[in-house]
Amino acid sequence: MLRRVSIFLTMLAATGALANEVPYFDRKTVPDYIARFKVVHTYGRDKTNERVVLQHGGWTRVEEGNEGKSVISYGNFSKNLVLRTAKNDEDNAWMSVTQADPAKDFFGFTDARELNHVEAVDNEHCRWLELIRGELEQSKSGPIWRTCLTGDGIEVATTVLLSNGQPMSQTRLVELDRKHLSTSAVLPPADLFDAETWLKPLHADVKRPSEIADFEVELQNPTAKLRLMRHYPWWYRERTGKDGSVSALVWNELADQGILYSASPGKRQLDARRSQLDPKRPYPKLAGWSGLVRMNERGQFLGETCTWYDRMPNVADAGLRHCLTGDGIPLKEIRTSGWGRGEVFEVTKMVRRPIAMNEIRLDPVLLDPTTWGYIPEN
Repeated sequence: MLRRVSIFLTMLAATGALANEVPYFDRKTVPDYIARFKVVHTYGRDKTNERVVLQHGGWTRVEEGNEGKSVISYGNFSKNLVLRTAKNDEDNAWMSVTQADPAKDFFGFTDARELNHVEAVDNEHCRWLELIRGELEQSKSGPIWRTCLTGDGIEVATTVLLSNGQPMSQTRLVELDRKHLSTSAVLPPADLFDAETWLKPLHADVKRPSEIADFEVELQNPTAKLRLMRHYPWWYRERTGKDGSVSALVWNELADQGILYSASPGKRQLDARRSQLDPKRPYPKLAGWSGLVRMNERGQFLGETCTWYDRMPNVADAGLRHCLTGDGIPLKEIRTSGWGRGEVFEVTKMVRRPIAMNEIRLDPVLLDPTTWGYIPEN
């Protein structure tokens, strides 16, 4: 996995595009600034938010309030990198980091065209550009993004239109202050990359049911390998594909809690959550479970008998089924998708053994902020 991360970083170093929630840049150097915006969403239910943008050395911190909640995005345009999180208490937190080669990113900006229109926004003169996004541009579908940049490259207005020209949202500058900012003002807090921030138990004194065993299993299909471990209530799942794709997931089945890393050639993502389960849907979101329904089917693999269970009952466009032993070990997995990208894995190796908590952890390099490019610059 370390080798794949290194290759990915080398490839991205030569690219540049836009991640969502990151202001558009048409040049390498833009003055430091703090800007306040009014954001009007007109698609669906109309609403107005406030957005505050800080920029220093190409790094941006964007905070937007929405119905009493704030979502914060830490990004870098040239790295096509963004981390999203929210102002929550430590028992109800989440974050998502994404980075992609623009050629592999459905939403990646690849270019911009001049619209030959200039206007003044809060006394700042700017010129309008229409942004070109790779696959969206090729398919001639999806929204149209436009931005208005000042003479020194600061984004002071944006418009998003449906493909038929109907407005979806508009952002307009309210206040702009060109002033020097520190690097710490625009980089994410270090604790977001600390595994214990996300994996600190939400439940004390959890007792393992006597019928549930610790285990390690390997499952395969012709194109990928799957490794699963459990130390109740914690699970570890690692998938490696022959196409270079990889994913690693740690989660707690008694909470909506865990960390997921996934990568394919040209794109990678890190997601983390820590909150109690939703009483109405008491299953961990990162695991993809939405229920557990016993089916009237049995199987046998490696001499072990198992019973089939539906992990995603009443889901129309996807499915997940496991054949579980009496002590809860998956011997076969069937994933289906309405997008036609299902997979079937069958066990090739199974061991019941004590699993230590330090085995149920992601590779530390995946949680290093410098791995993702969040490197303080002088």
